[in-house]
Formats: sequence, C-alpha cells, structure tokens
Amino acid sequence: MGLFLDWLVSRPGLAPIVTKLARVNRSDGHIEAVRQFDGAFSFALATAGSLWVTTSSPGFLPRAPGLLWRLDPKTLEVRSRLRLPSAAFGAFGASLAVAAGNLWVAAGARLERVSLPSGHVTASVSIRDATSSSVAANAAGTVLVVGEAVGGGTGTIERRNPATGALLATSAPLGGVSTPVVGGVIDGTAWVSEATGMMGYVQQYSLAPLAPIEPTCHEGSSTKTCVTGTNGIEARVVGDLVWLTQSAGGPTRNACVDPATGDILAPIVLSGANDWVLAIAPHHLFIVSQPQPGNTQIVTEEPIPAACHAA
Repeated sequence: MGLFLDWLVSRPGLAPIVTKLARVNRSDGHIEAVRQFDGAFSFALATAGSLWVTTSSPGFLPRAPGLLWRLDPKTLEVRSRLRLPSAAFGAFGASLAVAAGNLWVAAGARLERVSLPSGHVTASVSIRDATSSSVAANAAGTVLVVGEAVGGGTGTIERRNPATGALLATSAPLGGVSTPVVGGVIDGTAWVSEATGMMGYVQQYSLAPLAPIEPTCHEGSSTKTCVTGTNGIEARVVGDLVWLTQSAGGPTRNACVDPATGDILAPIVLSGANDWVLAIAPHHLFIVSQPQPGNTQIVTEEPIPAACHAA
C-alpha cells in the first residue's frame, strides 16, 4: 500500500495550522497522493478498506471541534467526514481502535462508536469528567481499554465493553501531566505510557484485576514491566510484540519486547542522536533522521532486528 507521511505547513502570523498527509511509494520515494487538512494530524488507522484519520482543531483553538476523516487509502479522496465533540476535545487529537466490529474514537470526555461501513456514529459514551483520553483494543477486537485524564493530568485506565463501551473496571489513579496513552493490548495485559513532567514511563497493566503488574514504578529505575525514560517514551503493540521507542533513548528504550515476560528480545539501533522510530511494519522499521535540529527530516526503511522476527 505504501507509506503514509504527515507534515505541518507553516503559515505567517497567527493563521491556523495546515497538515498534509502523503502516500509515498516505498520503492522509489515517489509521492502518489496528498491530502491537506485544516488542523493538525493526530492519529491514523487503516481498516475495513479505508484509512481513518483524526485531526485536531485548526490552530489548536480551545473549544473548536476535531474531525474524523474516512479516506480512500490509495487516492486519499474523502469518503466521509465526521465532526467530533467540541467540548473537552483538546489540542492533542483523538485516538482510534477497532473492537466488536466497530471503530471506537476517544475524543476528550466521550467515546464515539462509529460504523465501519458508513462512517456514522452509532453510540456516544461518556468518560466521566475526562478532558483527554486514549483508546486501544487487542488484535481480536474482544478487549477495549481506555486511558483518561482530567485537566491536571491525574487519570485512570479503564476496561470497557467492546460492543457497547460500558465501563467494566477502573484502575487506581495515575499521577501525570497528560493522558495515560494505551499503546496496545496483548496477552491479557495493556501497555501504558505516562508523561510525568520532566520524565515519563511505560508500564504493563494486568486486565484482571486492572492494576500494574508491579505496584510501583520508580523514576530512573527500570524493570521488565516498568521502563522509565523521558516524556516521549512510548509502547506500541505491533504484531505479537511490544515495541518500546524513545528519541535519543538508547537500546533499552528502543527495542522489541516479549509481551509475556517483558524481556528485551533485540534493541533498535538508531545511528543519529536525533533519530526516532516513525512506524513499525511486519518486516520493516521506518526511521526519521534529522542530522541537525531544524533541518529537513529524512525517512529511511530498515529491516526489523532478526530476533524480533524469530519471536
């Protein structure tokens, strides 16, 4: 299908932000299609023959709505567009997950259940008093997990009914400065990223009961189920593995991880101090290099480590 890239287009003065999303041919780097959005790109998910994209409000206006776009994955033509809730949507966009045959959109204080065939909202579920939220599901679409937080950053992890969005279980509060980001659900656990200010961490949660595998996560000290780093550390479930990524994070914070044991199977070697992992495909990594701050960014395709294949 090709690689999808997004970038911001600067405008003079206080004009709203414009984002361009491009479909790039992996073999020769040729741009095959471009779609422009008035607003900042937030999240993308390819499923059910469409590319679903969320964008935040133009210029990060405080109570302006975000949008959910359903695009043709080849041409990037718009198939449908849905306005997301304006109240408490925030500037950080909405995340997406597929569960029980529906698309779930976490947008501030609400979960929107969207029909994959039509792009229409079929249910809208309140997430308490949240001002921001994230959502993820397991590969089978049978488990739905939400991270939510209030304005100050205090939040929880929630397990919800994958068909209705009804609340099933809630974790103890997490202290942070932003939404707990659920990076994926696998083998009865959820991997969660949390920014705490100057630092951050990734932690593995059991789904029954809904609690961290290890009760404490000490700043500056990492274990198999709690890896500390900067605010930019992330966990992503791709395929059968968990992937840790962090710009300038070194081999212990850029690696593929066994989801059952938490063992690092292989590091991701980044050659430059400013390099970071853009995307993870079944057989390749897409790495962004920026030789010097402020310069043009370059995307390169590299094979995933052999030990990650073997897993």
